[in-house]
Amino acid sequence: MSKEVQIIRKSNELVEARYRLSLNEQRLVHTLLATISPQDEDFKDYIIKIDDLAKMFDLEKSNSTYERIQEASLDLLNRTISLPDYENPKRRRFMHWFSYLEYTEGKGEVLIRFDKALKPYLLQLKEHFTQYQIPNIAKFKGQYTVRFYELLKRRQAQGNGNQFWIRYQIADLRLILDIPDNEYSLYADFRRKVIEPSLKEIQEHSDLDILDCQYFKEGKKVNELQINAIPKNAEKANKSKAKTKQPKREEQLDWMTADILDRFIGLSSANQQTVLDKVETSLKGAKQARFKAAKGGSMKQLITEFSLDINEAMMTLN
Repeated sequence: MSKEVQIIRKSNELVEARYRLSLNEQRLVHTLLATISPQDEDFKDYIIKIDDLAKMFDLEKSNSTYERIQEASLDLLNRTISLPDYENPKRRRFMHWFSYLEYTEGKGEVLIRFDKALKPYLLQLKEHFTQYQIPNIAKFKGQYTVRFYELLKRRQAQGNGNQFWIRYQIADLRLILDIPDNEYSLYADFRRKVIEPSLKEIQEHSDLDILDCQYFKEGKKVNELQINAIPKNAEKANKSKAKTKQPKREEQLDWMTADILDRFIGLSSANQQTVLDKVETSLKGAKQARFKAAKGGSMKQLITEFSLDINEAMMTLN
């Protein structure tokens, strides 16, 4: 594989889609994605030499490596990606990564064909996409590190070369990572085994500096986090300033919350009021009181704080 073809491009929808891959499955997908040219109008039959993959990710060239990559390629035939359908919130779209795979014993290469349903998310990307270089993810060992890295890279442009951030509800983040309810069900385990190791690897092995990770509570329960980052090539003066800068909450709309805001604004005035009434009725106690108070302020603020409740209410509209 030539050195020129080392850039991965994904639509932002795919970056924040719901799926879960093993580390070797991710490496195989990323190797394939790096072979796609921005000019490609259709998928090809991509041949991946396992020696090239091993070199790219600094893996030992051994029989066990070949076996693990072969196993990963077979498993990927059954892996699905889940994306919401924003025209119909009650409907979700499911697709596979690959539609065809060919592996010849002893040849050390795999022929793979992407599922055609992925074309809008990988080909002819002109806007609303995320890109990064493979060397910046090559040393990652954690299963979730690349996903956190992609979420950060998706928002890097908002910093204009300086500090930027992402902010997610813990529940939304678990959905994106496709972590079932019975896994890392305690927040402390999720933070210790998923969030912190991923951010540590990004700090040590990528082109991003993680400035900090802030956690926010609703009552006694942590329900939201914000990760502040800056490119490692940013000016030192900017980095020093960034560490003391605290962005306003209204500027921190993550992709999911921004989508909920767009869909809410697109409703008729009557339906907007119906949604707000449904949310207010469904809430209890202190949370209901906060909602009533927030209705008198910024719509961005309201939807940022009650995004899941508002989204659920919109899904019940006829």
